[in-house]
Amino acid sequence: MFKKCVVFFLCFFPFFLSAQIKKKDSEKPRQSLIGKPKSAKDSVATVDMYKIITFDRDTTFVDTSLTLKKEYEVNYLRKDNFGLLPLNNDGQAYNILDFGLTKFNPFPEMGFKGKHYAYVEAEDVNYYHVATPYTDLMYRSVVEQGQTLDALITLNTSDNLNFALGYKGLRSLGRYINQLSSNGIFRFVTSYNTKDKRYMLRLHFTGQDFTNQENGGITNTSFFESGQPPYTQRERLDVYSRDGK
Repeated sequence: MFKKCVVFFLCFFPFFLSAQIKKKDSEKPRQSLIGKPKSAKDSVATVDMYKIITFDRDTTFVDTSLTLKKEYEVNYLRKDNFGLLPLNNDGQAYNILDFGLTKFNPFPEMGFKGKHYAYVEAEDVNYYHVATPYTDLMYRSVVEQGQTLDALITLNTSDNLNFALGYKGLRSLGRYINQLSSNGIFRFVTSYNTKDKRYMLRLHFTGQDFTNQENGGITNTSFFESGQPPYTQRERLDVYSRDGK
């Protein structure tokens, strides 16, 4: 009987002791000795840390909201093409419907501008200043048998130096014979400024290639206007000049 009491006492004695321990009010938590831990909010980059700088030094922030305006910019030109009438294949010419009154260039230019809208001029290049690597990607299908892609990645190696790489490619067969569009635009962008912002450098390089097959139009327009099979299949309509490029 005595042994059973000893075993019982040894088994339950620690519980009795733990029930008697009280935390003193004067004791401070150990966390206060090492300081306040860093919260997640302190390391989150805000939207104003992702800057897009235009050729005219106008600065905007990256906008990731989904709006109807952005829906109009998901096209080959990557901008609202209001006032431009595109032909029946991506990457072809545009007819001007709105000449506008805000843009004027006093220098001589080439008169042929039908296929010049996708060409990246110096004023079309943007410069960046980002807190973390930033990627912009646009991908969509085209009129017939092909895709278009516009990809950009930019990063700051330091607060003073930024690099950006971009590529825009298109391949679209078109609906008619000899109407292929195959374009590619590579761009490299960098910017640098001293710590006191006294000296600034902006540099870009573009390699651009535009290739279009061109036909001379449908030989018999009555087939096109009838709308009867098999002439509803545009790729079966005979055209003039099957080897124009």
